[in-house]
Amino acid sequence: PSSPFYPTRYDVEPVARAMHLPLLAVFGGADTVAGATPSDAAGLESGLARNPRMRQHYFVRSFPERAHAFAHQPRDEPTARDADAALKLAEAWFDKYLHESLIPQPAQDARAAHDEADDGE
Repeated sequence: PSSPFYPTRYDVEPVARAMHLPLLAVFGGADTVAGATPSDAAGLESGLARNPRMRQHYFVRSFPERAHAFAHQPRDEPTARDADAALKLAEAWFDKYLHESLIPQPAQDARAAHDEADDGE
């Protein structure tokens, strides 16, 4: 069975059709785990490209010579470079899609109401 925290072993077509939130998917191009293989990556990307709700809000990246979980504990320098690149992709993704929602914004309505109250005195 699939885990909500580590979702492998899924059918990419229904997932791609149902997706409506920004998605970053990083794959190892030599991965053999069901749900994370190169054909799964290609199917996911193809399905997302046909999903009008996703438009440009997805990015699927495959690292050709890397196996499953390559970014967790890289064992050699080339893998470490790819792991670093995957981390930079994730950081950029989070910056793009989470940055504004994580920074408290002043309440515009409250500020406008305060300014109007000051004008009335």
